[in-house]
Amino acid sequence: MAVHLNWSLPTKSSLDFLHRTFQEAPAPPRLLSVRSQKLSSGSGDPFLSNASGFGPRKSANLDRPEASIGSSGSSSSSVIDFLTLCHSLKTTKRKGWINNGIKGPESIADHMYRMALMALIAGDLHGVNRERLDLFEQFYTVDDIHESEIGTEIYHKEMHSHLISLQSTPLPNMKRCIKIAIVHDIAEAIVGDITPSDGIPKKEKSRLERAALKEMCEVLGGGIRADEIKELWEEYENNSSLEANLVKDFDKVELILQALEYEMFYSSVHLQNCLLIYHTSELSDCSHLISLMTEHGKVLDEFFHSTAGKFQTEIGKSWAAEITSRRNSCWETGRTDPLAQSQFSFSKAKMSF
Repeated sequence: MAVHLNWSLPTKSSLDFLHRTFQEAPAPPRLLSVRSQKLSSGSGDPFLSNASGFGPRKSANLDRPEASIGSSGSSSSSVIDFLTLCHSLKTTKRKGWINNGIKGPESIADHMYRMALMALIAGDLHGVNRERLDLFEQFYTVDDIHESEIGTEIYHKEMHSHLISLQSTPLPNMKRCIKIAIVHDIAEAIVGDITPSDGIPKKEKSRLERAALKEMCEVLGGGIRADEIKELWEEYENNSSLEANLVKDFDKVELILQALEYEMFYSSVHLQNCLLIYHTSELSDCSHLISLMTEHGKVLDEFFHSTAGKFQTEIGKSWAAEITSRRNSCWETGRTDPLAQSQFSFSKAKMSF
């Protein structure tokens, strides 16, 4: 006997709240339909960061089983409400690309995902002391269950001394970098992607995003995970740690890498069209062909200019230099051999925009 399920996809009206922008004045609607728990303000400040960025960061047992959903103030209902609210991160397109006429540009979530990948792989780069990085992360994530044990303080001191002996310059906690990358733009689920072209002062932008973040953490139900999200977001916003420095660089690296990819995609498409004109006419001047490509393609210089000289870490500087080098090489190839440039761009830009 066939069973017919009376399911339907969400309608546009049911998802209207997911597409609000920062320009809309009304407070965000509440999604708390089955909330049975009181909003919790959390358990105090779960993080006691060392001001120097080097030393044991006291976590609030965030990796312990008993700190999971249920004990942190988040019910299944509030979790699903929170995740539904975050849906707009997947559907809201980054405004900088829209303003430059990019068709089907990346979403906010696309941007954050590749930043998280950067943080994941950055620890395995050539020149990074893997032993020291592993010890550093272990040092920062020692389970607080050992706090009552007599040897905890001695352990921290010995670990600290060993890290110093390996290298005097502190390394970032890459696991924390991944977390920061995942949440750094999370408030845009409510306020949207605010860019300099909107004319919103930085302080006002920060205020709007902080208010949105507070609302999102209330939707989540407060508790230890909500506190962690706020802590990570503030750390990034204030650029107050080595991890925040690195993720700030990842943000810029991802921006210019995406800009390069859009340039290559559009130069490929438009050069193909220009080459058709070139081969079906009496044109013989390649410089005219290049001017056609420049006019109808995409030259996204502003993103490279706005990030130049602003990288804080060696990894960020190195990756940005590689992207810039590839861009320069790409354009130089196009100036000397338009056909080669077209083929190069086309092979590199096989992506669905």
